Amino acid sequence: MPIKSTRTQASYYNFFGASGTLAGAPIPGVPRGDRGVWAGGRDNVGPRTNRIDYVNIPTTSNASDFGDIPVTGEGQRGITNGSRGVFGGLYTGSENTDICYLTIANNGTNATDFGNLAAANSSMGSCASETRGVWGGGNEAYPSPTNRIQYVTTAVLSNTSDFGDLTQGRWGAAGLSDGSRGLFGGGSTGSFTDVIDYITIANASNATDFGNLLNARELFQGGVSDETRGVWGGSYGPGVYGNVIQYVIIATKSNCSDFGDLTQGRSGIAACMNATRGVWGGGYKSGGPDVDTMDYVTIQTNANASDFGNLSLARGWGGAASGD
Repeated sequence: MPIKSTRTQASYYNFFGASGTLAGAPIPGVPRGDRGVWAGGRDNVGPRTNRIDYVNIPTTSNASDFGDIPVTGEGQRGITNGSRGVFGGLYTGSENTDICYLTIANNGTNATDFGNLAAANSSMGSCASETRGVWGGGNEAYPSPTNRIQYVTTAVLSNTSDFGDLTQGRWGAAGLSDGSRGLFGGGSTGSFTDVIDYITIANASNATDFGNLLNARELFQGGVSDETRGVWGGSYGPGVYGNVIQYVIIATKSNCSDFGDLTQGRSGIAACMNATRGVWGGGYKSGGPDVDTMDYVTIQTNANASDFGNLSLARGWGGAASGD
């Protein structure tokens, strides 16, 4: 009688690869978990915040209070190794070098200092593997965006190290990964761009062209992913707050395909995911103010997003991460 395997889908991919055939060296899994956290942000008609919220991703609900980040601000982006969330790129009225971190399972605690970015920055893109977190682009000297890519080993408190360069300097890009390859989509070079770049997260080097988003309006999106598919939601530019959701197969260089729509058009969204579900939280919509809306999708199923619940505070331009 066959013995039923207890291997999870994620570890199956890690050992065999997406094709189900022996792949040699293990493929790192996507860092994620069933708890999602949102940190910082700003209501466009109100103050910046240091609040951290959390949710249980498998269960639709409103967010609960987690704690606070050390500095009140907006524009940071999160990375995770599946247990630790790290946030860098805070705007407090000017760009900031601070990086902070939290243990995602330990609500009731505040985030603490992790290290520093290579230069004061905000509005970067971010992606991660189970060991390394990477930030790309951002505003080091607004309005001239940087092409700098920098990284940390997520488990080790430190300053960032140089990784390489994006194909073009830009801010407001959105990142995602399959645990091995990281993608940075959209942003602004001074004008809106539809460019998607990719890197191999384990190998510090310059980024390479991957393809294009559906249009050049994609600024301050939120990115979610699983072992095969990357999905971006929301957009801005110029003067239009889009509800578009679009996706790519991360292992295959290509342009984006349509996935569906968010429940409302907005930008400045932060997103996180578990093994199957992606959740977008907050954002800024046309005419303002910011929203507390959370939407979700099943990453492998093209469809419109459904309502998840609400953040504890309406805000956009925050950071998100997930873990267990």
